[in-house]
Amino acid sequence: TQNLSNTVWALATCTVLDLPLFASISAASIQMIDECSPQDLGNTAWAFASVGIRDLPLMQALSSAAVRRISEFEAQGLSNTSWSLATIAVADEPLFEAMVAAALSRITAFGAQELSNTAWSLATLEYLYLP
Repeated sequence: TQNLSNTVWALATCTVLDLPLFASISAASIQMIDECSPQDLGNTAWAFASVGIRDLPLMQALSSAAVRRISEFEAQGLSNTSWSLATIAVADEPLFEAMVAAALSRITAFGAQELSNTAWSLATLEYLYLP
């Protein structure tokens, strides 16, 4: 799973937009989603968002897996994941509820970049958190 997320991250970093390859990585990632670490989940979401691919089945699988593992995410992972989903307009309410609660519980671990990315994501999706 780390190999898949590293590959798709590298493709996005180099702005290589090979749709069949991204589709193959998506299909393989969905099948292995429960083996992904929080960093793998965040990097995969970031890669697809960075090249503008809105793969809803993959994002739904990533979101479900992220909710189950939300306590394992670090500040950067929460921030990058929220930015990724907002960038491609995927407003998964259960995930955003979990991410906001997790972020609030460890807000002191967030740097300026993580705070601004998370705030931008919530504003972009017009997400309102009501504890």
